Amino acid sequence: MKKPANKWSLAQYMVGLLVAATLALSAVMLIYVYFFAKIAINYDIQRTVTEAAASKARYVSLKNGKLTVKDGFDEYEGSITALVINRKGEVLYGSYPEGAPEQTEIYLLHAQAVKYGGQLWYVRDRFQGRLPDPDSGKKRKVYIRTIVNKKDISSEYESMAVFAYGSILFLCGAILVIAFFFCRRIKRSMDAMCRSAESIGKDFNISKRITYEGNIYEIDVLNEANNRMLDRMEHVLKQQEQFNSDVAHELRTPVSVTLAQCEYALKHLDNLEEVDNAFHVIHRQSGKIHDIITQLLYLSRLEQGRSKLHCEEIDLQEVAESVIEEEEDILEGKLEIRKDLSPAETMGDISLIMIALQNLLSNAIKYAGGKPVEVSTGQQGDRVFICVRNHGRGIAAEELGNIFERFYKEDKSRNSEGFGLGLSIASKIMELCHGEVTAESKEGEGSQFTLWFQSLTKIVENE
Repeated sequence: MKKPANKWSLAQYMVGLLVAATLALSAVMLIYVYFFAKIAINYDIQRTVTEAAASKARYVSLKNGKLTVKDGFDEYEGSITALVINRKGEVLYGSYPEGAPEQTEIYLLHAQAVKYGGQLWYVRDRFQGRLPDPDSGKKRKVYIRTIVNKKDISSEYESMAVFAYGSILFLCGAILVIAFFFCRRIKRSMDAMCRSAESIGKDFNISKRITYEGNIYEIDVLNEANNRMLDRMEHVLKQQEQFNSDVAHELRTPVSVTLAQCEYALKHLDNLEEVDNAFHVIHRQSGKIHDIITQLLYLSRLEQGRSKLHCEEIDLQEVAESVIEEEEDILEGKLEIRKDLSPAETMGDISLIMIALQNLLSNAIKYAGGKPVEVSTGQQGDRVFICVRNHGRGIAAEELGNIFERFYKEDKSRNSEGFGLGLSIASKIMELCHGEVTAESKEGEGSQFTLWFQSLTKIVENE
């Protein structure tokens, strides 16, 4: 699928963010280096002219009321000019460089930065001593002044600033190159995932899986989550296909029998006995169809959450006794139901729990093989239970995981009694009641189904 013009790819987003972040960081670093270099250069020049003034002081003598400048006093040392002045600013020895500010006031604390003639000059004054004034005879202060034009002196910090600017630009370029490289790698992996997902959508082949060969954990987690979703969708679709097949199979027989009996009755309208038999068969098969549809509708309501819970305090012992009584009336003594009932209190919807237990009990009776069925209730830790057990042929281990699926029958011939919906309904009821149904079975020894609930005591504690 071609990417729309108004949509960005993940790689473009990442590159855009990296470029913006890099440019912002570069701007901050350049501003920092600029101000740092400015302060450092100013400090370095001030230190240089201060040291120059101190070194010149060794060659200036004021003994015996006379100014003596020794040969070591170099008036022009590099770009720095040194001279001797008095308190009035008159030059006693040396001369100002061309264009320098000659009327600068004397300041002893630190070097002055003076703007003059459109240029920046640094002036440093150092007190040297006193000399008698020729006119008044009073002693006046004498200073050594060093002066330099900023453009004529080079600071090592200027070189450092240039190096820093270059390093920042190089670092930003390197970051962008590396970002492009990694974004391309991520883009290749993401493109492969997109192609896989698009292929699944186009081919309607849900058995395919999205592949990701990158090393990014979050994308790998997302890919695994998508594949698990596809697994679930494939499982649901297979269940749906199986469900459609099962419904068609379950309804086909009674519908076919009903149609056949209708045709038979039409051919023998003059024989009331034959017509009567046909109507009995039609009635029986119609009841079977009705039961299937009723159970399917009930299961659908459970799955869609349309069955509302009416929770109340109940004793599973009383529920079990009530359901057993109903089954015993139906059995009319044909099968023994043994009871081992102890108080087991919980909270739940009594009507739904009775339906779940009825389904388990009828299922146990159906496969009991004429042997007694056992029903027990009780408490185990923080949970209470109703257990139904028979001693029939049991269920094969490989079949045990499928018994709660709709229309599932261990008897693949489908000629056995029932529709394979009872255990599905029981499972959904327990899910709705926040409980659990478990199954245990061994071939030749029988099966045991248990409904588990939180005990009433535990529920009260949690509240």
